[in-house]
Amino acid sequence: MKGSIEISRTKWKFCVWTPILLGLILFSIFGSTFFIPKEYTRAVWFASIGMLLIGWGFGLAYARAFKIKGIDN
Repeated sequence: MKGSIEISRTKWKFCVWTPILLGLILFSIFGSTFFIPKEYTRAVWFASIGMLLIGWGFGLAYARAFKIKGIDN
């Protein structure tokens, strides 16, 4: 692939799973209820940031912007 970054398999897993896990932690702490009153708008923001991090991690996994040693050779 032209323009892709060459990294090891371990670094690629770290790049993908770090935002997913951080987003999961943020979402589970701040978005633990389905009904959040208007007074807790900060919790909604943190929960949405958590979901964005989860989406970013999965986006990295499927974007294939990296040339992974051992997989893409």
